[in-house]
Amino acid sequence: MILQVENQNRSHSNMVFLIDPWRIPQAANILTSVENLLLPTVCGSNNLQRKFVYGNYIDEVLLMQADSNDYYYVHDHLYSPAALLDDDGSVLERYEYDAYGYPHIMNASYESRETSDYSNPYMFTGRELDTLDENGLRIMYYRNRYYDPGTGRFLTCDPLGVTPNCSKPNKFGHQSQYSNGLNLYELMMSSPQKYTDPFGLLCRCGIDITVGLRGLNDEINEEWSKATEYQKTRVCNAMFNPVTGWDTELHKPELFINEDYCCGIGTCKGTVTIGGRCYPMAAVNYWLWGKMRKLCGDDIWKTLEYVTWWKRIRGHLFPDSHTLRWTIAGYHSKIEGVASDALELECAPCRLKKYYLDYHIGWRRHIEHYPKAPLEVTPLPPILLAIN
Repeated sequence: MILQVENQNRSHSNMVFLIDPWRIPQAANILTSVENLLLPTVCGSNNLQRKFVYGNYIDEVLLMQADSNDYYYVHDHLYSPAALLDDDGSVLERYEYDAYGYPHIMNASYESRETSDYSNPYMFTGRELDTLDENGLRIMYYRNRYYDPGTGRFLTCDPLGVTPNCSKPNKFGHQSQYSNGLNLYELMMSSPQKYTDPFGLLCRCGIDITVGLRGLNDEINEEWSKATEYQKTRVCNAMFNPVTGWDTELHKPELFINEDYCCGIGTCKGTVTIGGRCYPMAAVNYWLWGKMRKLCGDDIWKTLEYVTWWKRIRGHLFPDSHTLRWTIAGYHSKIEGVASDALELECAPCRLKKYYLDYHIGWRRHIEHYPKAPLEVTPLPPILLAIN
């Protein structure tokens, strides 16, 4: 919270911020009227200045109400306001940004102005722009630290440290430190045109398994080519066992076995990076299902039917879009370029690649671990009973 700012003339400006980091109204009667969705902004004299309505995304401002007038926001792909509209849909003010978010405010005719004529505080990625020292200092608050759009850098280092870790304290070691970049003041992996960072932490996606998934694909192809028909039959039947089932597993090389490289943080937990894009690990798991059902001779529709059946016995009504896409990707042995919906916007790719993939099907781990032929049962010798 900024309480006082001193400019070059030694004069003081006092500010009071009403802090509500989640911007959630009281639960009681939340939907009885639009008025209950409006969150207020007050100045130092406790006079009501503006009210705002927010959308589903954490930094998605939809409407500003000031002086009994309603102003509507138009956003770009980063939730940065691009224009302010009146009730008739006419453009009142326009906003453009450079690569690192420095705002350029214009009127409806694209004529530049220093500040917003409508006191709009929301700018790049939907965060508030604090204009201080008679517009000489512009900084933005990203919840965990301040950002300077003029320099394109945070003003303090990443509070998560040099190696973001989702659960345990960071361990110091030359193998792991700075594995996600040397610059602790960097904004969104130097790709602010692609990512957002609402918490000032850059929620990185989980570890990169692109190479591991390619290796798994080659391993399965090789084992399948050497398998006997009996092995193939046992493997295809084992995938339907609701107890043992099938799974892909992450493994670390022995050198790093004691290091914790949990890269996914924030809303990006439980994700993996593949081909520079972010996906839910649970959905990528179904790549193995699609791959194996193709080898077992099923068509794509039968394969998707099996996936739906499996998800339902696991307590889900239907598989989500990510699961279906990765099942189809596995069916065609595709690894990169699978659509990833909104995760790309929220989770930057992880740079850690010290993992490989393994798998198991049924009780036995690999295809080659299944018996090549039925076991021959040797009949027991006859038992002689001595009858007294």
